[in-house]
Amino acid sequence: MSFHTEWEQYKQSARTQLDSLPPDAGGGPSGGTGGDYNVKWEPLKYASGCCGTYAEDLRPKIASACDDTGAAATELDSWEVGGVLAQLEAEWQPALDRMRRLISSNGAALADTSSIAQLNEQSTAQLFQGATAHG
Repeated sequence: MSFHTEWEQYKQSARTQLDSLPPDAGGGPSGGTGGDYNVKWEPLKYASGCCGTYAEDLRPKIASACDDTGAAATELDSWEVGGVLAQLEAEWQPALDRMRRLISSNGAALADTSSIAQLNEQSTAQLFQGATAHG
């Protein structure tokens, strides 16, 4: 199974799981609002941190996997499997680096969304405090 096919299946599975959540937990049918627009920024901030940690944890593991595969390819260069390993290492490195960067950028997007939601919550609270003080 190709990486692209596997990724598409993962996205579909994630969408199905999100759709099964109750509306107040961010679920609901794909494309619909699924309920109110209440954004809880704390879980977004936590998820952002998890993405950052995961992306950084992957960095040495990706390097090690590619180095080990390259070393095995060098050791077995006179065998057909050596060429296959060399090709695998050449394909893995950019794909795994791209995956790590995507995880990191998704974490950054979650952090931005969390900050915006928190700021919106604070601004709305200030607006209503001002309205009740004058009203």
